[in-house]
Amino acid sequence: MENDPWFKRGWTLQELLASKSVLFFTRDWKRITRRDNDKIDDAEAKDDCPLMSTIQKITNIPIDDLLDFKPGLYNIGQRMKWASKRETTRVEDMAYSLMGIFDVSIPVVYGDREQAFYRLQVEFMQRCGDWSLFAWEGNEPSPYSSMLAVSPRCFSSKAQSHTSHQYLANQTFALTNYGLRAEVKVYGPDENGDWLAILAQLGPDQHLSIVLEQIGDDEVPQFQRRALSNKKIPSESINTLKRRLILIK
Repeated sequence: MENDPWFKRGWTLQELLASKSVLFFTRDWKRITRRDNDKIDDAEAKDDCPLMSTIQKITNIPIDDLLDFKPGLYNIGQRMKWASKRETTRVEDMAYSLMGIFDVSIPVVYGDREQAFYRLQVEFMQRCGDWSLFAWEGNEPSPYSSMLAVSPRCFSSKAQSHTSHQYLANQTFALTNYGLRAEVKVYGPDENGDWLAILAQLGPDQHLSIVLEQIGDDEVPQFQRRALSNKKIPSESINTLKRRLILIK
């Protein structure tokens, strides 16, 4: 099943999650199980077919979400990871196929390419304060903001397992003409001149943070995102820091 294209298409993610009743067939149209509804917990089924457990391993979607999915702006980073290895024919559909997952709506404009996913993330920022939106990895920022990812594929890393941690940054942030305006704990600079915007504490002296390069020193310091980091920093150093208002281009 793991090699079936159905599990790699962008639009079929919402088909899997939204449907309350699902029947799975083989390629020659034979039922995989004899259940009235394949979307039930394997432990409650009257057969030995581990169908939902297999789908959970293929998709990395928790069983609870597979069985009873609730759309909305919850755990954005983790939900992005569900789509990170999926593909669509049109670049824009990678964004449009996620609108139902997050219960948001943006204008559907073909020809926008990567701008569609940027607009989707801007909509998220206007409606919630989930910092996991920024907990992506790789060297592919959006052409329109270094803090935003170019596509869901940037959310495929283990960083998304940290989305359940309590974030230390202020949940009120806004995208302005000068960049993302936010209040965060900023640590640094280090020996390379980099700063760390602290997002969450993962464990003793271990923090999820964003590596920043300072590009301006006005009344509100301006930075540009460089990478995601889980660098060890003494907790006592973080505890003494106060949140600073910064701009990230």
